[in-house]
Formats: sequence, C-alpha cells, structure tokens
Amino acid sequence: MKQRDLARWLKAIALIDVIFCLGIMLAIVPQRGQALANLHPEMPWLTTASWVFLVLASIPIVAVGVVIWRIASEIAANNSFSEVNAARLVRMGVYALAESAFFGASIAIMALLGILSDGLLAVMLVVVVISGGLGVSAFMLSHLTLKAAAIKAENDLTV
Repeated sequence: MKQRDLARWLKAIALIDVIFCLGIMLAIVPQRGQALANLHPEMPWLTTASWVFLVLASIPIVAVGVVIWRIASEIAANNSFSEVNAARLVRMGVYALAESAFFGASIAIMALLGILSDGLLAVMLVVVVISGGLGVSAFMLSHLTLKAAAIKAENDLTV
C-alpha cells in the first residue's frame, strides 16, 4: 500500500470513528439523562447535565480525530518519523488520558449522587480502560517515533 493510500485510509477510519463515537453518544447520553431525570424528580437538572457531559466528553474524541488526521497528512507527505508527529502522539495521549480521567470522575460523581446503574458503570469503565490504553499506547508510539526520527536524521546526514 502506498503512503498516500494509507493516509487516505487512516483519515477515513479516523473520521468514521469520530462520527461513530459522537453518534453513539448522541443516541445514548441525552436519552439516559432524561431517564435519570424522570427517575429522580428531585434532580431535574440531570437532563441539562447530560448535555454538558456530552459536550465535554466529545472534545477529546474530536481532538484525537484531528491529531490522527494531521499525522496521516504527514504520512502522505513522506514525513512519518518526525519530531512533529512524536509531539502529536503525546498530545493524543494527553487527550485520551483526559477522557479516561473525565469518565472516571463522572463515575465517582454519579456514584455519590446515587444515580449510577450497573449497566452505565460497565459502559463507562470500558471507556476508561480503552481511553487509558490508547493514551499509554500513544505515549509509547511517541517515544518510538522520536527515536526513529533521530535515526532518520542521522541517516539523512550520512547520505
């Protein structure tokens, strides 16, 4: 597969992933917030809180999509191993860990409010684990990309 084709595929996959994640969240979060508000009439603000949660949880998802898009553009330009991409991977790791921390804090807040169901806890824990794993993976890839960029720079000077 040529680099430009790979870059196109990476961009398409990133776009589909972002749309899928946002679509799932749009389908579930407002509905669940309304259901919680109906179950707890003493907390009518839960519907609004669910929309705030949706917006805040969407920011890192979109940010990771943008970073993947930019890295794919560098791949298309034959600049895969660069300090710029290493820095972008660090940013991706930070965004992923921010998402993990946000969902972890949300679990704690919902548990304190007594509105955390077993199903919701399971889904949110999956997000915490996956986004945490993505963050750690991005940091490791950043390190490897930086090492590869140094080797590439050394080889470019040799030739």
